[in-house]
Amino acid sequence: MKRKTWRAVVFIFIMWIPVFSTAQNIKQLKTKTKKTIKENVNNSKLGKQGSKGHEEDQTKTANEQQVLVDQDYLDFIKTKYFCINILEGTVESSSHLKAANELDYQNTIKFLNDKGWNFDQSYNSEKNRYNRILSFHERYSKKLESDIKPGIEWFVKKAKELRAENKLQAFEYADAAKQLSQSTTLIFPEDETLQSIYLEVKALYNEIGEEYFAKAFTSDFHKKNAGKIVFFNKETNVGEEELSSVKDQFKVGEEIYAIAYLKQSLKNIMGASNTVNLNIEVFIDESNALAYQTVVSKRELNEEKSYIILEILPNPNHNKQYDGPQKIAKALSDISPSTHNVKIRVSGMESGTNWNKRIIEGGFEIDLADGEGILLNLAQKYIVEETHSSELPEANMRNKVIEDSMEKVLQNAGWESNKKIIKINIRSSEWYHYRHEITGEILSRALNTVVAFKLNNGDCKFWYITFEQSYNGSVYGETTVRSVGNSKKISCDYQ
Repeated sequence: MKRKTWRAVVFIFIMWIPVFSTAQNIKQLKTKTKKTIKENVNNSKLGKQGSKGHEEDQTKTANEQQVLVDQDYLDFIKTKYFCINILEGTVESSSHLKAANELDYQNTIKFLNDKGWNFDQSYNSEKNRYNRILSFHERYSKKLESDIKPGIEWFVKKAKELRAENKLQAFEYADAAKQLSQSTTLIFPEDETLQSIYLEVKALYNEIGEEYFAKAFTSDFHKKNAGKIVFFNKETNVGEEELSSVKDQFKVGEEIYAIAYLKQSLKNIMGASNTVNLNIEVFIDESNALAYQTVVSKRELNEEKSYIILEILPNPNHNKQYDGPQKIAKALSDISPSTHNVKIRVSGMESGTNWNKRIIEGGFEIDLADGEGILLNLAQKYIVEETHSSELPEANMRNKVIEDSMEKVLQNAGWESNKKIIKINIRSSEWYHYRHEITGEILSRALNTVVAFKLNNGDCKFWYITFEQSYNGSVYGETTVRSVGNSKKISCDYQ
């Protein structure tokens, strides 16, 4: 079998069919059948006591009820037939395992054999499905030898080859082998050879997983809380966590900081090579209250940090984040002075893409009794501190021609309708090239910048803006705006 077969990712877009566990389906079918039989018996008794016309009505009702039960049986067969089509058609590991679980082949076969087939010739297509499910193990045995076992072997080989140099890819290959191997044991649970293969693959998966995640964890505390957002009542450095400062219940006036402990680096989670825009959503009592954004630069991304530091209600004399705390303080000051649940959800989007990926979420409880004035004061302090403390990020590249083209495109787009550009700093040290995912040909190039403006009210702010130039195969086109990130207040010393 050619190696490229296993490199391909098979995407299956399917119409949703409600699928329950076989045991539940069988139980429901048996319950309905018993109910129908009981009703038929009662109807029969009533028929003996009534007229012939009444008996006919009861017989008609019983027949209608039987049709309903039969349709449930046909739907059950249709669902299981759908599962075997997936198992016969793809070796993509996650789809294969999901279908094997939903098929629950051993229980399905027993149920079909017990109930049998009692439909007339008008149900030929359904009967074909019924027979194909019963004979599925014969066809799957052939696929097992021709495709699945070689696939498992290839995934294992790649996992071992990459184990030293790229643990993330090695772990992904081991995971694919584990899922595919586990699928075979669900179809043939009595096969000792398949069980042995699965145990060996699972052991490899666990070993590589421990090695990979050990690299991502900054401490035992991180390992214990991987995949969670932990909240603290004081500013805390990663690796220096104190259990005494960990809380999930706060009172108004307490400082609140958070660290999102990831299971792997943000770069690997996002699969990103460019700047990542983080979107932080805040829900109060399950209602979406507010959102704010922050940017992780390409340089920061390449540091492969596996955590995200968030300031929720920090000390206003030392905070480094402004927009989020100010919005959170204001939102909390506008609600009832009682106890509320607050949930923080973090998602990310790589610059130049439109795919938003959820990363992590967590929450805490806060008692707002008599806290409106405190929160409003905090919100104002965060605004003042932001204006005094934020600095315009420095330029890593200077190009007067490009900067002029950027300014012109912003002016033409109406950016100076209520403000005026005072400075453009190109943050990128070189052009980032976007390429065709198959051919590798250059499609465009882009630069990340910060653009400072003076607003009509006298304040100054900067925006993160990415500019792009398309490529036609020989020359680059005019400068355009590719994406716009969040903004921050700054002093007006940059005029």
